[in-house]
Amino acid sequence: MRISGAIPWSLASFWLVLLGCGGNSVDDLVTQLTDKNPEVRRTAAQVLAARSGNSPALVAALGLASTSSDVEVREIAVEGLGQPGRDATTVLPLLENSLTDPELSIRLKSALAIHRTAPQNQSYVPVLDDSLRAGHGTVFLEIGRMGADAKWAVPTLLKLLSDQRASVRALAAQTLGQIGVADQGAIEALKLRLRDNRPAVRSAAERSLKQLAGKS
Repeated sequence: MRISGAIPWSLASFWLVLLGCGGNSVDDLVTQLTDKNPEVRRTAAQVLAARSGNSPALVAALGLASTSSDVEVREIAVEGLGQPGRDATTVLPLLENSLTDPELSIRLKSALAIHRTAPQNQSYVPVLDDSLRAGHGTVFLEIGRMGADAKWAVPTLLKLLSDQRASVRALAAQTLGQIGVADQGAIEALKLRLRDNRPAVRSAAERSLKQLAGKS
């Protein structure tokens, strides 16, 4: 599973300098998004994504880039739309559109960007929930970082404590402790994992129970 698709820095530096020297306007960069050279397309997207502010032209350009046929351009655009300081009302529809992208990495980036930009909007939940069920380790880590904002994930995590994959059981146990919902169902389910046949699962369950004990 590929979540990151940045181009090598040496190439990026070259094209950033080249584009920067031209004093490119947003219109110029939009034109470069369809250049035959993939490095020009991707660097133009990076220049747009790095620009701060919420001007209609900039947001529209990033929205256009998020629909590019170039996967890396779409990834860069989604990251740009989710940058701190973006206006949630403006970028949310564009990020939600990318939740159905054919590339998993972009769906995940979009979901995480929505959580950062508009955490009260839970349109991102189905994408992350599907990835939890699939056992994508990086998603467990991201959800754990959300803390109490990820209460929606508790029912799925409880089910995953009985998953056939030991790594998934361990990640589910660990993430429950990080989220910190100390309800009786979670506590009892984690206690059962203390008798798991895998040490890593037992250890994760024990740590999470200690975390939850401090919250009850």
